Amino acid sequence: MTPAGGIKSASINELINNKIALNDVINYEVQGGAKQLLKRVVKELDKTISAHGKENPKFASNWKRANAKFAKHAELFRGKTISSALKTQDATQVFNKMNTANGIHEIRKALSSTPEGRKLFDQLSRFKLEEVIGNNLVDSTSKQLKLGTFSKLLEKGNRKEVVKALLGEKKLRQLERLQRVSGRLADSAQKFLNTSRSGVHAKDLAAAGKIMYDVANIFSGNPWPLMKTGGILVGARQMAKLMADPEFLRLVEDVIMEERAGTKVSFVNTGRKLAEKAASLDKTTVGAIREGSKS
Repeated sequence: MTPAGGIKSASINELINNKIALNDVINYEVQGGAKQLLKRVVKELDKTISAHGKENPKFASNWKRANAKFAKHAELFRGKTISSALKTQDATQVFNKMNTANGIHEIRKALSSTPEGRKLFDQLSRFKLEEVIGNNLVDSTSKQLKLGTFSKLLEKGNRKEVVKALLGEKKLRQLERLQRVSGRLADSAQKFLNTSRSGVHAKDLAAAGKIMYDVANIFSGNPWPLMKTGGILVGARQMAKLMADPEFLRLVEDVIMEERAGTKVSFVNTGRKLAEKAASLDKTTVGAIREGSKS
């Protein structure tokens, strides 16, 4: 309408923008009769927009494609579960949604449509995995290490399904492989400690040896040696942070392969990378591990 009350024409873009704005008002601002009245206005706008498509085939094709994409978007983001998870202002609720495998799949699906969303999900997954591993190493009440509970984490049941949903099938198998070769982890640890007694990379190799020993003990169900690595609670949480990182686990696998191959240069280089990776995740981790490796 003009200021004087007359009728003026509108572009198709203006009609579409008005439809979007009115739908937002309907969805979030009004109730009852006002909602029903505005729905009728939107219906009239739809008729006019569709009529324009008869005159402009290219517009009609684009409009149809846009509506199909929106329908797919609405199916994902306007479902009750995802809507309640992503619209909440409490980040704890979103994080707790990832306590089950099904919740993890739903959050992944909701965030996977954009690069930013995928990056956010990767960060959430890492924090959740760190929490899951940490909770299975440390008793939240007594703050004491729990013997053998990490081994049970990879057994059948809800916790294993949660780890699988967070890591994916391939990385879960990686964890299970490492658990099966915990003896070789200990062998590699000893070799790092022996090598660290001479050479310019002694500190890094000693740290790598201590890391490998701790990983071996966790996989074998004996986390007590972590008591020497920065204290009971701190040491376990530090190792949980490391073991929640896929690249760290890959480096642990590489160590085993290099140790088996018997190539000293590659073995030493991989050990340095292992220590550097630990330092990049948490500077206090390697500092505490190095202190523990002196004992």
